[in-house]
Amino acid sequence: MTITMDKSEITMGDNVVNADLFTGVFNKAQMIILILNTDGTIVDFNPFLLKLTGYTEDEVKGQNWFDMFISKEIKSRLSDVFNYTNNKGETDRVVNDIFSKDGSVLSVEWANISIKDKSGNQQILSLGIDITKRIEYEKLLVDNRNSLEQLVSERTKDLEEVYYSSVESENRYRKLIENLDVGIIIFSKTLIVDKWNQAALDILGFTPEEMTAIDFISNPLTFYSEDGRVLFSEELPFFIASQKKAPVKNIIVGASSRISKNMKWLQ
Repeated sequence: MTITMDKSEITMGDNVVNADLFTGVFNKAQMIILILNTDGTIVDFNPFLLKLTGYTEDEVKGQNWFDMFISKEIKSRLSDVFNYTNNKGETDRVVNDIFSKDGSVLSVEWANISIKDKSGNQQILSLGIDITKRIEYEKLLVDNRNSLEQLVSERTKDLEEVYYSSVESENRYRKLIENLDVGIIIFSKTLIVDKWNQAALDILGFTPEEMTAIDFISNPLTFYSEDGRVLFSEELPFFIASQKKAPVKNIIVGASSRISKNMKWLQ
């Protein structure tokens, strides 16, 4: 569809658009409306371009768009887009930076369409939306995501180091217990036998399977005080320690195994 426009009349195909309506939109739109000749000369623009960039109308009109607003680094790429629009009729979602008067950089997303003026000369109508804040927000999201990923990675590494360190400590702890001549039995919070060393098995005359079976419900040991009295479960040193949550020392008890029938005196 061929679009022909000037300030008095806009023709879109066979339709004539109300010029007053277009002028109202042109002057009040919160987006850049820009008309360029095929050589990049600025023919017309709306007030929003001036508001956004800080220039005056006299400073902008008649200037070359690419020389005034576009950096040298991207001028070649945008010239290709410009020529493509001239040849193919339209382009959209073109994002590039422009310079404002104070030197600050604005990011703009463009839709471009080829039009003709009243004399039939080809021009480019460009509509631009300022997306500077959106770009900054997206960059902030990416930075935050990268920071979060780095933090998770660091914490994961820390946890792995703690885990392997604890495993190493556990292995050293097990080896220490296994090599001691003193019998050691470690109970769980529910007072079920959790760990032991070979010395404990030798002293009590138990197999590992028998040691695992020790608890307060089916206890294969009978414990005695030094005067020969049978001790109840709540009188045993490991029970007292679990209740008081403190060490119990220098208590002597006799342990008679119902399995081996041997009596052992333990401290």
